[in-house]
Amino acid sequence: MKSLNKVIWISVFLVLMAAGLPVSGVFGQSVQIGVVGAVSGTARSVSSAGDEKDLQNGDPVYLDDQLITRDEARLQILLMDETVFTLGPSSSIKLDGFAYDPVSDDGNLKASVIRGIFRVISGKIAHKKPENMQVDLPAGSIGFRGTMVAGKSEGMRSLVALLGPEGRSGAAPGRIFVMNLVDGEQIGVEISEKNYGTIIEGAGVAPLDPFKLSESQLNELTGSLNLSMSGNAEAMGSVANQQENPDSKFDPQDMSHTMSLISQMGEYTRKAAQGGMLTPQPVTPMVVGGGRDEDSKNEP
Repeated sequence: MKSLNKVIWISVFLVLMAAGLPVSGVFGQSVQIGVVGAVSGTARSVSSAGDEKDLQNGDPVYLDDQLITRDEARLQILLMDETVFTLGPSSSIKLDGFAYDPVSDDGNLKASVIRGIFRVISGKIAHKKPENMQVDLPAGSIGFRGTMVAGKSEGMRSLVALLGPEGRSGAAPGRIFVMNLVDGEQIGVEISEKNYGTIIEGAGVAPLDPFKLSESQLNELTGSLNLSMSGNAEAMGSVANQQENPDSKFDPQDMSHTMSLISQMGEYTRKAAQGGMLTPQPVTPMVVGGGRDEDSKNEP
């Protein structure tokens, strides 16, 4: 019966995603939208119900989770559309909205940076329809067009930088749009040159004109995001990081495992959408599309 219920939930989940409807809280279950690709130090998730959990490589990530890294910790998560979020030390984001159809690549994604240093590599949702992906800042927001972005938020002030392509040599760096609400109107700047960025000083303040980041500013961002400790990888971000920092280290076997998890997620959701997968198959160490089981809740 539990397996049948999970199949029914997956089917409803995919229908809601395809329609672009909110899926959080349906049937009292949390919706899995991704997986932890790499973690070093102490990183935690806090669910919408307030349940806390220490995160390990391969753990599921759910819609409405707030992800938090402690001092010296780093965390990378991979969503079902292959979007990658990386957090530096003492940082936090919240996954506010996610809907994704793996057959058509239609969907929408919204996340909020609460504090700290972050990097985002956009996935299939932004590649299909860029306006359907948005990352909010403490003041302002970032719109994506197929690229890699890093930033740092302290209080209401945020620095945002365009780092370039997703690890493909010779690829254009893409574009970002950094906006803030000023006197009731969205005022923004477009950044299309690699290693250029802008700053939003706070609520009601327009972003600064784009400027080239100094070497020290770039080093602070990239250095704080490196997951180069022993036994950890940056998965999809590792390739891009190797190009920027040839001396950084990553474990190809760990990266292969993470990519395998993504492949399994996509395969099972495709089968469910096509009416297959009569019995759910195990994804080690997670099951795609399921909710948090009552008997698997973690103590704070």
